[in-house]
Amino acid sequence: MGSSLTIAAGLLSIAAESASNVVTILPARCYVGNEGILSSALAQLQAMLPDLPEGVATLGMIEMDDGVDEDYLVPCSGNSGPGLSVLGVAHRPVGRVAQHLRQHGAMVASGILTGYAGVFAAHIYNRWPVLANSLAGMNAAAVGGENRLRADMFQGVPRSALRSLKWSPPVLPQRALRVHCCGWRGLHTARAASKISESCAVTIGSVRDYQPKMDCPSFRIPQSRLVTKWP
Repeated sequence: MGSSLTIAAGLLSIAAESASNVVTILPARCYVGNEGILSSALAQLQAMLPDLPEGVATLGMIEMDDGVDEDYLVPCSGNSGPGLSVLGVAHRPVGRVAQHLRQHGAMVASGILTGYAGVFAAHIYNRWPVLANSLAGMNAAAVGGENRLRADMFQGVPRSALRSLKWSPPVLPQRALRVHCCGWRGLHTARAASKISESCAVTIGSVRDYQPKMDCPSFRIPQSRLVTKWP
């Protein structure tokens, strides 16, 4: 519950500055084998954003081997324009179903979203009108300061309503950009995390001595506000 509220408050605050601000939402729990491919894809995603009527886009991952407990983006038929229109999400299908989906163009859902702050804000107001007004009021009262979410804000609100803010299609319409061989893993379950740990096992002799560097890391999201989404 808290993570959804934190994300919503952050997005509303950014949208209040300007609806045209570009925001990238990243899942906190994930693994990527090739950060260079991911960074390039994020830059491409942001570049195509002005041409998307939805105002929001995601990355759909195409990998050579099967992932474990992944969600899949199901594209619409007859796509036109940049990216692929997404019909919906298949949540962690069993192996045979996942294979069938991939054969028909489905992509692993990265959970990464890039879009205009105004589109995200409109989505929040549409799904959470009462709480959105409360969060917007808090943001307005705390300009330039730190916002704290009070527990009494949500008394009497059903937990089902607090969980109802979804970021996936068709609830939030979006396009998908295909990304090949990024080495992406969603790590949605302990089994998925365990498989990555086994494949990336490190021995003491294989680790090089640490050499501090002053230059910045190569993985960047250019000209975009960043929000991290907790699982």
